[in-house]
Amino acid sequence: MAESDSDAEDGGFGERSGAADPSPGSAEAEARHALDAYPTLVTAGLVFSCLEEVHRRWLIFSTGNDTPRQAQDDLAHHFLAFASEFADEAVREEFRRAADLLDGERRDELTVAGRRFRIGRIEKSARLGPDGPEPPRSSDPDSSPGTTHSLPKRSLGFIDSNALTGTAAAVMRYALHNKAPEFDTAEMRHDAARALDTHPRLMLLPAEFAIAEEIHGRWRPFTGGSEVTPQAARDALITYFRVIIPGPDSPDETFARIADELGHKSPGPAVCEEYAKAADLLHRRRLDDFRVAGRHFRIMRIDQMVRLGPDGPEPPRPSDHDRYGPPAAHLGLPDTDT
Repeated sequence: MAESDSDAEDGGFGERSGAADPSPGSAEAEARHALDAYPTLVTAGLVFSCLEEVHRRWLIFSTGNDTPRQAQDDLAHHFLAFASEFADEAVREEFRRAADLLDGERRDELTVAGRRFRIGRIEKSARLGPDGPEPPRSSDPDSSPGTTHSLPKRSLGFIDSNALTGTAAAVMRYALHNKAPEFDTAEMRHDAARALDTHPRLMLLPAEFAIAEEIHGRWRPFTGGSEVTPQAARDALITYFRVIIPGPDSPDETFARIADELGHKSPGPAVCEEYAKAADLLHRRRLDDFRVAGRHFRIMRIDQMVRLGPDGPEPPRPSDHDRYGPPAAHLGLPDTDT
């Protein structure tokens, strides 16, 4: 991307990509513009959430888990927290037994004390254009530097209340629904095709943001997860520049010791200084696209989607394999009695 005059003053590190959008302040106009400017839709992973059905509506009360197993552990912890909120010992014991059950076996749905809970899938995608992935839009809510660690996920809450609306969202849902599945195995492709029939309704949730890096002309995810705001993604990269890059010379004593024990080498004072300047610039100017030490980074926008069927949100698929089983299975313990 071309450098602006102010970029040159700051050493030519990069630019605030979102500021160049043609219709700042208009979410619908920017969404429509993105359909043309970034026409290619690619899969960007998925996460698993904990949900509860409340008066025929589905509430996401926790999310961001990488696997169904992690989501079940998350749900078990919530059950223990719920148990402490009741004076009725019978209800407390029911939630405790449900938490124990999740420790012993895989369950994607449970009814506890008359309340219905489920593990659900949230699929992620990104848009690509001739110049790479779509950056944040000027209408995307952002946060202040250094304040992002306590921000709640914007996808938390009732799905129907958080769902994006408008013509651009409808076009996006149509594109996602008709997109050919991009999966490695026949089992995954079969499950994806089946979901088109069992959970045909799509709802878009608020976007999140991740870091991408251009390597040999191709853009790749730099981190595995996504953040709630563009600034949260910038903060993660600032930490990488200031703390991780220096290795044993890191200003963080704990990380420096670990890096030294692992045999990591410092790139040298000059390179560390270049990354430190880039971190300062990111903090000061909130850039979305920047270059440092011969590397090209961008904050990219991640769309999130939930599939719904007559019985609610899509649960984990058989092909959503977990690397690890339930904790009790790891320890060789018997399954909890049901």
